[in-house]
Amino acid sequence: MNSPLLLNNYFVKELSYRSNPAYRAEPTLRNEGKIHCSVECGTALNAPDHFMVALVLTVEPSAVTPALDPYHINMRIEGYFNFNPGADIPQSEKERMVNLNGSSILMGLARGLVAQATGVSEFGKYLLPAVNFVEMFKNAEQGTTGAIGTADVPAMASGEK
Repeated sequence: MNSPLLLNNYFVKELSYRSNPAYRAEPTLRNEGKIHCSVECGTALNAPDHFMVALVLTVEPSAVTPALDPYHINMRIEGYFNFNPGADIPQSEKERMVNLNGSSILMGLARGLVAQATGVSEFGKYLLPAVNFVEMFKNAEQGTTGAIGTADVPAMASGEK
């Protein structure tokens, strides 16, 4: 079954990484760092079927040797989505679908881009860990996290001139 949700385009707005000197590949027990993930979602003002999802990821490895994560990473990736014109889906369901599925789609793209960039680096390829977006959005609905926000959608994403 094909999804009515379409990814029109995506852009990497920021991608930076640097090696973590505290990283050690050999030890079996290593110090974990922190991974932060936040999502911004928006709907175009004059085109309610056009959406933007921005995923912001930060990897803060432990500074204590031996560290688990080999790189400090900052990334922002934005995706622009819409629905098939014939999709008979309520707006609230479209927003939920875009937020959850759009975030998951962008995470897959982000993992590949980070792996490709770090693949030629000192400590080799790094795969971003998976993120549970279902739990993240559930916590946001309950008000227990500030990781979900809204943003203005640029005209290029909405088809506006």
